[in-house]
Amino acid sequence: MQAVFQTFQIKNMKRNMSPKNWNFNFYKNTGARTEEEFEDPDLDPHYKLMAAYNDVPQWWYGAILIISVMVALICIYKLESTLPWWGFLIALLISYVLTMFTGAMYGMHSTLIQQPLSR
Repeated sequence: MQAVFQTFQIKNMKRNMSPKNWNFNFYKNTGARTEEEFEDPDLDPHYKLMAAYNDVPQWWYGAILIISVMVALICIYKLESTLPWWGFLIALLISYVLTMFTGAMYGMHSTLIQQPLSR
């Protein structure tokens, strides 16, 4: 959790917003298995079949995000919603921040925090 809070310090936010510090090739290991590892009988057969396909490039996720935000903003205006554009962007920001914290909690404790159903 300390790493999450350090992300929001002013000095770290300034450093992370600078384009010269952006690294889209942040991993060297492709995760590809060797032929010897594929001989393992406990390896999932579906994984063996999916290993034949290339991974989706990272820019694809960014493109999908930009397209979906544009479609959402178009729908807000064309359908005459009462939600202003800045309210939509604030909602995106809040969901992004909460996703980081709940994702960290899920990663540490392997459980989701869910609200109980009302009776």
